[in-house]
Amino acid sequence: MGKKKDTVIVSVRLDKGVKEEMQDVCEELGITMAGAFQMFAKAVARGRCIPLNLSLDRTPQASYAVVDFDGKG
Repeated sequence: MGKKKDTVIVSVRLDKGVKEEMQDVCEELGITMAGAFQMFAKAVARGRCIPLNLSLDRTPQASYAVVDFDGKG
């Protein structure tokens, strides 16, 4: 059996609507909100930065990669 990791509880105060939207997204992705926050925290620790695009530009910044698993598309 592996060594038990030390963990802490972190409390975050969110707007109710934001929390509900985040829950919906997490459910669609098949992860918990706690898992999403852990991924965010690990990305911050690993990159030593906040992994967000902070901009006053209103142009959408999202981009998505298309992965072709069957080699036909």
